[in-house]
Amino acid sequence: MITGKKEPDEIIKSLLEYFPEARIVLTLGGDSAVYADKDTKITQPVFKVNAVDTTAAGDTFTGDFLAGIIEGMPVADILRMSAKASSIAVTRKGAIPSIPYRNEVKY
Repeated sequence: MITGKKEPDEIIKSLLEYFPEARIVLTLGGDSAVYADKDTKITQPVFKVNAVDTTAAGDTFTGDFLAGIIEGMPVADILRMSAKASSIAVTRKGAIPSIPYRNEVKY
């Protein structure tokens, strides 16, 4: 909504024009997630699972992503970990109870 664009590549391009030092993460629901900065673009596909409740998927992804940044992990590893955590979360009912513990997320 910020950019007025609809396609992920267009959104990223527009955001980087406005904020050239930004590090951008777009979650694209059941499709993928994309990280981009001025030098890098990484796409992380989803892990296919039988979803029962998507309530906490985005929050789980974001929380794991931020934890990885704080820990200084490489972005590709963070994306993979975050996608796996979200994939686990959607296989469980509820919000907080669905969020996996770190030891459940093998990356």
